[in-house]
Amino acid sequence: VVGGNTYTVPAGKVLVTGTYSGYVKVNDKEVNFYSPGSGTADAINDIVIIPSETALSTTYNNSTAGKGFVGMLFDERAEVTPITGGNSYTVPAGKKLYITSALGRILIGGIAVSSNRPTVGKIPIILPAGTAFTMSTTIAQVSPGFTGYLKDN
Repeated sequence: VVGGNTYTVPAGKVLVTGTYSGYVKVNDKEVNFYSPGSGTADAINDIVIIPSETALSTTYNNSTAGKGFVGMLFDERAEVTPITGGNSYTVPAGKKLYITSALGRILIGGIAVSSNRPTVGKIPIILPAGTAFTMSTTIAQVSPGFTGYLKDN
């Protein structure tokens, strides 16, 4: 899929993208950011996983001009559940959460376990069942969020 600044994942499909420009927003939460030339910390394209019938948008400084993405569509699979979230989340019983992209600091028990942006980098953050976390950010225009997937233990 080559998309512009807005796209809705078709029913029964999952979108996986690691190539995009600007802030990637899903369900009113920014889940990652890429801006070439803005420094190493902002120049990492995390893998963003977006569930069926979910919309994404790409923006920068409240503008959609020239922003887009390239990704692949996959059929939904019963053993892997794509997940998006924001300010707080608790991993369900019997599952592991694999966070593949996030924008904002992830805190577990009040302790920061990731950076402010981008959060994940090259490998996912893997959290066991029952782990509760919150997200925060110092970036004024951003509402922190994440994408990833749940798998059975």
